[in-house]
Amino acid sequence: MERGAVDQHVNELVNDLASRFERCQQLLNNITVTANSKPMVRKLNLYFDHIVEERDLLLKYKTMVEQAVNPDQ
Repeated sequence: MERGAVDQHVNELVNDLASRFERCQQLLNNITVTANSKPMVRKLNLYFDHIVEERDLLLKYKTMVEQAVNPDQ
């Protein structure tokens, strides 16, 4: 796979994840915590935590790919 194709694919994944991350933040910011919404807030917080983990892993993967493609940098 060419470097450009790898970069484009990784960038698309990072952008998609960033978009999901932003949507999760908006959802969490718009929810009013009440007795009835606490389970939903917990679920959203869990989902948000998973998105953060995915983002961090994807950024780590991107760095590893960049280092593999350009070991001199």
